[in-house]
Amino acid sequence: MELPAAADTMISTNVTKQNVIEKGGTGTYRSIVVTDKGLNGYTIYRPRDVQWAAKHEGRLPLLIWANGACGDDNSGYQNMLNELASHGYVVIALGLQRANDNDPTGGATSEKQMIEALNWMVKQVSSRTSDYYRAVDCNNVALSGHSCGGAEAIANCGNSRVKTLLIMNAGMGGMSMGGASPSSLNSLHCPIIYLTGGPDDVAYSNAQTDFNNIKKVGVVWADLSNAGHGGTYWHQHGGDFERIALKWMDWHLKGKEQNAPTFLTPDYKEFPGWNIQNRNFKAKNYMADYDAGPTVTDTIFNHTEISETFALGADMSLTSKQEAGGQSYYNRAGKKLDVFSILKSEGMNAVRLSVLVNPSDNYCNKADLQKLCVRAKKYGLDIM
Repeated sequence: MELPAAADTMISTNVTKQNVIEKGGTGTYRSIVVTDKGLNGYTIYRPRDVQWAAKHEGRLPLLIWANGACGDDNSGYQNMLNELASHGYVVIALGLQRANDNDPTGGATSEKQMIEALNWMVKQVSSRTSDYYRAVDCNNVALSGHSCGGAEAIANCGNSRVKTLLIMNAGMGGMSMGGASPSSLNSLHCPIIYLTGGPDDVAYSNAQTDFNNIKKVGVVWADLSNAGHGGTYWHQHGGDFERIALKWMDWHLKGKEQNAPTFLTPDYKEFPGWNIQNRNFKAKNYMADYDAGPTVTDTIFNHTEISETFALGADMSLTSKQEAGGQSYYNRAGKKLDVFSILKSEGMNAVRLSVLVNPSDNYCNKADLQKLCVRAKKYGLDIM
């Protein structure tokens, strides 16, 4: 476990403890592990700059995690949770952040703590002093947990804010634990995935029973035959369990439908050694042709694919007024050019132009906007 940063380098005044795991993960956003002064008894895995991530991703989905044995020690899952955060998720894990392996744990957790964490985040997104202000989508939530923690997730499956569940090395079968029982599955209203580690996994038969009994929603059972009950959480970046989880979350929380074939028509080239089965998706019309048409694989930098789907541009209504005041525009090489040409060369595909009725300075009137439209169209820019 890596040492936490010194107190005088805290990334936020709201943070009382922080740590960097595996150099911040491999995703687009460097992640960090923090304790927030307003949320005692929990650990948050998040992009280092949540606001910057939300600016590029849109409001970030929220994952709430419960630990094995329904305990309060999430350190055994930190590689996976940290890696997920680096891909544009905020993760709240039950249990205190541990700076080193000798730090004590506090004992058991309750399934109610998952909803307490959600309610806390709901308040944070409306608070201007919070790191998460308008940056997290509290209506786009995943619940997950390992072993008994998976049961704690199932206990809360009826919450309307929850859009998917990831049940890791767990299942109800015919037993009750973690505040859940087999009847809890009757409250399912969203897709659910079970991940198990083969017949030697003590949760294998319970997950199999749940998979066969769930009728109302799409359900996937992904089994890695040699992983056992411990999965791959302790592997670098969380191993295969993290990669499967990220694929699933990106599909159901970020709308990346190109991920669906991994679970609905698997060919196992990407995930060798796994056995992936699904039920109830055809009835939900999930079997569309996901390969048809362009897909956005990089919503930040891949302008070629984005331009097929999104308008990327700027409001250029005041261009004439700015140029009349002496404003000039230069490209990266220092060459003076038409500003619309520069926008096009930087990857933009559209401009917004506002027309005003009888403006006092004659800028943004019909005649002015017509001239700007001609300039924009010269460089192939769409006009709003």
